[in-house]
Amino acid sequence: MPSGGADFEPLFLRVLLVEDHAVNREVALGMLENLGCSTVVAENGWLAVEALNDPGFDLVLMDCQMPVMDGYAATQHIRARELKQRLPRTPIV
Repeated sequence: MPSGGADFEPLFLRVLLVEDHAVNREVALGMLENLGCSTVVAENGWLAVEALNDPGFDLVLMDCQMPVMDGYAATQHIRARELKQRLPRTPIV
């Protein structure tokens, strides 16, 4: 339960967290866990593109500046694959 004792319904979302910085990952994972999300982590854009070969993510939280492939390039790859394969667009924030 979040601090302050507020009642809420868990989100039950499957989230791909794309973040290269270890501390940011841990903070985001804790927050997502508190919200009731199931989270998979990718440490760079290339790993995010690969992770999205597995369907069923409700949301992608994408860092912009990362090694190997940044979030902008990863998003372009993801959108191109969705278009080519006629897949529904996964929200990327």
